[in-house]
Amino acid sequence: MAMRLSVLIFFFSLSPAVIFSQASYKYWVEFTDKKFNEYSTSHPEKFLSPAALLRRQRQHIPVTEVDLPVSSCYPDSIRKKGLPVIAVSKWLNGVIVAVEDTETINLIRPLSFVKEIKLVALPSLKRSRADSLKPAHSLQICNTPSLYGASEKQITLMNGHCLHQMGFRGKGMLIAVLDAGFFRVDSFRAFDSLRAHGKIIATRDFVNPARPFYATHSHGMSVLSLMGSNVPDTLTGTAPDASYALIITEDADSEYPVEEYLWACGAEYADSLGADIINSSLGYSSFDDARMNHRYADMNGETTPCARASALAALRGMIVCISAGNEGGKSWNKIITPGDAKYCLTLGAVDSLGRYASFSSRGPSADGRIKPDLCTMGALAFVQTWNGQFGRGNGTSFASPLAAGMVASLWQAFPEKTNFEIMNAIRLSASLALNPNDSMGYGIPDFDKAFTILNQAVYPVNQPSGVNLWPNPFHDWLHIGFNSIVEEPFTVELIDLGGTIVYSHVQEAPYASHWHLMMPATLKKGFYLCRISSGQDVFLFKIIKQ
Repeated sequence: MAMRLSVLIFFFSLSPAVIFSQASYKYWVEFTDKKFNEYSTSHPEKFLSPAALLRRQRQHIPVTEVDLPVSSCYPDSIRKKGLPVIAVSKWLNGVIVAVEDTETINLIRPLSFVKEIKLVALPSLKRSRADSLKPAHSLQICNTPSLYGASEKQITLMNGHCLHQMGFRGKGMLIAVLDAGFFRVDSFRAFDSLRAHGKIIATRDFVNPARPFYATHSHGMSVLSLMGSNVPDTLTGTAPDASYALIITEDADSEYPVEEYLWACGAEYADSLGADIINSSLGYSSFDDARMNHRYADMNGETTPCARASALAALRGMIVCISAGNEGGKSWNKIITPGDAKYCLTLGAVDSLGRYASFSSRGPSADGRIKPDLCTMGALAFVQTWNGQFGRGNGTSFASPLAAGMVASLWQAFPEKTNFEIMNAIRLSASLALNPNDSMGYGIPDFDKAFTILNQAVYPVNQPSGVNLWPNPFHDWLHIGFNSIVEEPFTVELIDLGGTIVYSHVQEAPYASHWHLMMPATLKKGFYLCRISSGQDVFLFKIIKQ
């Protein structure tokens, strides 16, 4: 049930084996707090990079205790007990340690700051690529005489070419790619343009930092080609002018929950670089040790480490694009984590005609939210392959980067918009926006329409005077906040896309600034216009009910 790399790509073999020893037990050690911290949220410039701060400031996102590094005295105390710390997560407030047996971990159990210790990986022998990956399949080489070549349909299906024709190809945007490896990105033709223009701005391997970075798995390389390739008449990506950070968090030789924690570390690293977008064509549901398997009930956006980290990334101003998984038609059938994450875009797959691809994982999330959010052409997508040629492959792994690159191109056109405004416009543009379902979500995005939506965005009739509405998307309740005390009653209305007022509430209590409004259980999922009226002031917001 796990989305191992063997099910991410169906039609071609991947890179040669990379030897990496796993002869240790790995534990997640969560801390109780961040006491004795050397840093303070009042001075974020001391622990956040200028790029990370700029993204928060541009979107008016406060720095919170979650952003603080872990208290250094805690991992130091663990090291003094003789346990090596191999990774640290500030968002999840803990560390990963590696030990040679199951007794050594008991040395730190009495420590007062240890909240939880969880076994997340067993010692395992390296599996060969032949055991874990599908055999090679015939490749389809294309010399189609057009700018996009054989990649044309996967872009035009989303009207992505319209943005490209306007000059929006991701310039100035940074996309972080979390994956299993980036085999020969330093030499393959698809990435000539990225290399020539210095567009690969960072690399990081959280699995095995000692190995040669570009001699790793080829999955991430193929994923990257769908965004960053710039080979006219052959393969043009959805964001060929964007910059990229390449981050390895997936161990292709085994499948254990430790990778979910490494995913969180990778997302934090992307945040530190100032990334605008994260693409993750990875997913998890079952592991090499079945005792560690997830249940569908865990797919609620709040349980798994990588789903929690995805939401935290989104709440820090990034747009996170995640593959839904290839479990369609299998016993699991549903999305896998972090595809259940809140505030993110989960991508399913369709074919070149816009038809649902049967292998694509279905929704909803375990807590009933619409998943996947969107679908792009993950069936027979045209990519760079491990042997230096171009070919086609299937997988939601390819649907996600196709969307991520177009998100970057769209956001380039509207840099003043927040990540939630960009995501909402994309959902609203999609083919099933008025009638989302569990196989395709809101449908196939139309980036030309999304551009129009943002270009004609609804703003308050009077300029904003400190009125905020959150969360968006919402589930059960809405929070309305004013920067000043409200002295008059005001009306809150929800209007559906057909113009019908489906909810109306008059708030009589004056002399306050914040209210929580519970939404009726009968309110259907979908897009609404929220109108807040107070005297002569009228404010309009586009919101989504999930």
